[in-house]
Amino acid sequence: RKLLEKVSTTAVINKNYEFEELEVKTGLGNGSKIKNAVNKDTKYVFIDGALTSTLLKNLVDKDGIEYTIILRDGTKIFTDPYTWNNLKRQGMKIKVLKKIKIAAVTVNPVSPYGYVLRSEDMIKGIKRNTKVRVFDVEMGGENYDNE
Repeated sequence: RKLLEKVSTTAVINKNYEFEELEVKTGLGNGSKIKNAVNKDTKYVFIDGALTSTLLKNLVDKDGIEYTIILRDGTKIFTDPYTWNNLKRQGMKIKVLKKIKIAAVTVNPVSPYGYVLRSEDMIKGIKRNTKVRVFDVEMGGENYDNE
């Protein structure tokens, strides 16, 4: 953590905790530059900005080298389940410097493809796995015994 206070941009950190700041402002469109900076001594890759599916795909297939990706916080992760699970299967880890507190979860039972799910089932399913409040964006307000 203290080392990362000195880092002002995307950087690669080796096993001796020495870092190389890369000449990129963000990971967007710079996956190959970041990937080329990773080697067998890499312990961490600090991404200053968004971690997207495209960037992850570039980083995941780096010749079996295992390292941890570090982000400032979880709001920077923008990926799909397939890419995320592929990352996990390959042993890569993601850490964040600052945890985020989730205040609520919203559900939208109306699919963009035209079908409608049962809002009650969605809310109950989410509530079984979390203690935060759940809101249905279609019905408005807090629904289904969230206390």
